[in-house]
Amino acid sequence: MRRASIWTLVIFAMACVPAAVSGGCAFEAAPTAPAASATLTPWTYLPYTSRQTLSALTWYGITRAPVDDWPTIKENLGGSVVDLIVYPYTPLSEILTSLDSADSLAYQVVFHIYDGDTPTNNPWYLNAADEWVFPQSAIDTLEAVSDHPALLAVYALHEPLDEGEAHVPVEKQRELYQLLKIYTDGLPVYTDMGGLSPWEDQGVDLTDGICDYCRTGPSYFRSGWTSEQCIAETLSRIDADLDTQQRLMPNSQVVFAINTYAFADYQYPIRLPTAYELDVVRDYLCNLDQPMLYHPWHYSTYDATLEDAPELWPVIAEGCDEQIPVTQTNTIIIDHNAVDASVIPQAWLDEARVLVTFFNHKSIGNNILDGIADLQAQDPGRYSISVQFSNGTSPGINHYQAGSNGAPLTKISGFADNVQDGHDLAFMKFCTGDCECIQGDTPIDQVWAAYREMMIAEQAEHPNTVLAWWTWPIIASNNSRAYCNEELAEFNDAVRAYVDANGGVLFDIADIESHDPDGNPVYYNGWEAAYPDYTTDGAHLSEMGRQRVASAMWWLLARVAGWGSAEAWISLTAVTDAASVHLAETAVYNLLLTASAGFTDPVSLTLQGAPPETTLSFIPNPITPPDTAHLYITTTASTPVGTYSMTTVASAGAFTDTADLTLIVASATPSFTLSISPTTRTAKPNQVVSYTTFVTGLNGFSQPVSLTIVGLPTGVGAAWSTNPVTPDGFSILTLSIPSAPPFGDHSLQIIGTADTQVVIKILGLIIVYPFRIYLPIILRNVF
Repeated sequence: MRRASIWTLVIFAMACVPAAVSGGCAFEAAPTAPAASATLTPWTYLPYTSRQTLSALTWYGITRAPVDDWPTIKENLGGSVVDLIVYPYTPLSEILTSLDSADSLAYQVVFHIYDGDTPTNNPWYLNAADEWVFPQSAIDTLEAVSDHPALLAVYALHEPLDEGEAHVPVEKQRELYQLLKIYTDGLPVYTDMGGLSPWEDQGVDLTDGICDYCRTGPSYFRSGWTSEQCIAETLSRIDADLDTQQRLMPNSQVVFAINTYAFADYQYPIRLPTAYELDVVRDYLCNLDQPMLYHPWHYSTYDATLEDAPELWPVIAEGCDEQIPVTQTNTIIIDHNAVDASVIPQAWLDEARVLVTFFNHKSIGNNILDGIADLQAQDPGRYSISVQFSNGTSPGINHYQAGSNGAPLTKISGFADNVQDGHDLAFMKFCTGDCECIQGDTPIDQVWAAYREMMIAEQAEHPNTVLAWWTWPIIASNNSRAYCNEELAEFNDAVRAYVDANGGVLFDIADIESHDPDGNPVYYNGWEAAYPDYTTDGAHLSEMGRQRVASAMWWLLARVAGWGSAEAWISLTAVTDAASVHLAETAVYNLLLTASAGFTDPVSLTLQGAPPETTLSFIPNPITPPDTAHLYITTTASTPVGTYSMTTVASAGAFTDTADLTLIVASATPSFTLSISPTTRTAKPNQVVSYTTFVTGLNGFSQPVSLTIVGLPTGVGAAWSTNPVTPDGFSILTLSIPSAPPFGDHSLQIIGTADTQVVIKILGLIIVYPFRIYLPIILRNVF
C-alpha cells in the first residue's frame, strides 16, 4: 500500500517500542523524523481521507448476533452493515470467508479484533512506557483485510477514556486513531465511547481525530420507571451527546445504541423496552437523521435480549422508512360503533397522540376539542394530547379556522391551502349553517363536487398524509330546523357512497350524532337527525355530545396510527408442551404469548381435548401480550389413564393462535426409574453430544421401556442407540447440533413409558456461539 512517507516516519517513531518489549510493533527501532515534522506532537490529527462520507450515513443495527444468524437478522430486521469480531488466533482464511459472506449479503463490515488478555481487550495496548504496542499479527491482519470491498470501518476501543472500561487517556486515543488510519489505509475508525457529554462534563478534551463513528449509549429502560420517564431520560441523553459532538467533534458521527435487554444485576435493574418506547426513540433519531443500533441480539450475561422479544422486531425492521399511510385502497369507517375510547389499547393511544394531525373547523370543532380536553381531565394517562391553534406540524392536534361560515367553498379552499407534507392526518368539517337551507351560499351538490375534487387533488399532492373524509354534522330532531337534514343527507350519502366505492378514511359524524347512547337510530321525517341530548341548541354539542364525538376522534387517530391493521398478529408458544402425572396430581404447562408491536388487547385462553374428570385453570386469563401464563390440569382418581393430545387456543377478536400440548395420565407409581448421565451438555454448531439413559427395574420389573425426547430446539436431531430398553439396561441419546441452531439454554425431557407407567427426567442442553467469530452489530442503511 502506498502511504505518505513523512507520516509513516512520524507514526512509527511514536508507535514502536524497544526490542525488549515482547509483541511490539513491526520495527525494532524508529527512524528519525525529518526536522520539518519536529513540531508535530504524537497525537497530531493526520489528514487521511476516509473512504466513506460519514455524514451521508443513516443506520440502524443489532449488536451481538452470531454469524450464522445473518440470514435470520436480514430477513426479520434488515441490515446493510455488520460489525465482525474475530480473535488473534482466528485464521486469516476464516476471516476472509466471513468478509466474503458479508459481501455476498450486501453487508459492509466494521472490523473488530478482540483480545481478552490485554488491558484494552484489543491486541493493541499501552505498555509501561505509555507507548502503543501493536503485535505484528494484528498489523498483518489489518493490512490484509483493509482492501476488502466489504470493509467500512475498523473498531478501535470500548469505552476508552480515563474512567471508561479501557482506561485510555484521550491523547493516547488520538495516537491510536492515527495508527489505525495508517494500518488500514484510511478506513474510518469506530469506537464505543459510552457517551460524549459525560466526558465533556469531566473536562476531557474531545476533538475530531478520536473516532469517526462514535458510539454512545443514551438509553436505559429502568425497571420501575414509567415509559414517560424512560423516554424523557433517553431523549435528553441523545440531545446532550449530539450537542457535544456538533460543537467539539463536527467531523465525527455519533451512533446511538438503544439498549434492548433486561439485566437485574446492573447497578440499577434494566428491563426490555416496550414497542412503544422503542418506536418513540427510533422516530426521534430518524427525525434527527442520526445513526442508531439496537443492543444486543443475544448475550448470555443478560436476563433477556432482543432474540427473546419478537414483539420488538417490527419496530426495528421499520427503520427510518416513511410511515406507509392509509391509502384509498384501505377503508376505515368511524361511526356510532366507534365511540367507546376505553377499549382502545393504551399502546395505540400512545401512538395516536404523537401523530401530526391537522383539523380545520369552526365552532362545532371547538366543541369537539372541548370534549378532547374533558377526556384528558378525566384520565390524563390515557387521553393526554397536545392541542394547539396552528396550521403547523407539531405532534398532536393542530387546529385552524380557514374559511367563513355560510361560505363552504372558502372552507374547502382554506383547508387545501394549509395541508402540508408534514401532516400525518388532515381533515376538515363543515358547520350545520353552511348548508343553503340555513345560510349557505352554494347548492349542496356543488359543495360535494368541490369537496370531492379537492380531497382527491390533495391526496395526490400529499401521498404521505392521510386525508380523512367527514360527513356533515346534522341538526337535532327536536329543533325547528330539523327539516334541513334532508339537504344534508344528500351530501352525507354521497360521501359514504364514494368511500364505500373507492376506499379511504371516513369520520361519519352524522352517524355518530344520529344514534342515542344505546345505539338506536334517531330520525326526523325519515331523515337521520341528531339525538337532542347531544346538543345545546340543536347544532352545537353539549357535554355529552362533545365527549362522544371526541371519543370517536380518538378512534380515528388510533386507527390511522395502526390499531386494528391487517398486519397485527398474536403468537402462542408452549414453552412446556408435555407433562406426565399420576392420578390426583397436577400437570403444569408454561405458555408464552407474544404479539405484533403495539398489540395489547386482552387475549383469552381456552383448552380443547382435556381428559375427562379433570379440573383446569389458566393463570392469568385473559393475558395481555407479551406475557407468560401457566395452565394447571389436576386429575382425579376417576381420570382415565392414557395419553391425551390437547390444544390451547388464544383468541382476541379476529386474532387467534394455537399451541399443541400432550398429557400422559399414569395409574400408579411406576415400577422403574430413569437416570441420565450427564444431565447437562454444552455444544457448538455442527457438534454432536450424547447422554446415557439408564433404565432400572424395581421389584423384578422387566417390561421394555420406550424412550421419547421432548423439547428439542429447532433443527437439533436426536437418535437412540437402543429403543425400547429392557431393565436393567441403557441407551445412548445422541443430539446433532445444526450449523445455525437457536443459541442459549434449553430444557429437554426424556419420557419413559411402559404400558400406563410413565417416568420423566429433565436434561439440559446449552448451545453456545463458536468462540472464533461473533457478529455483534448489524446495521441497515435507511437513507
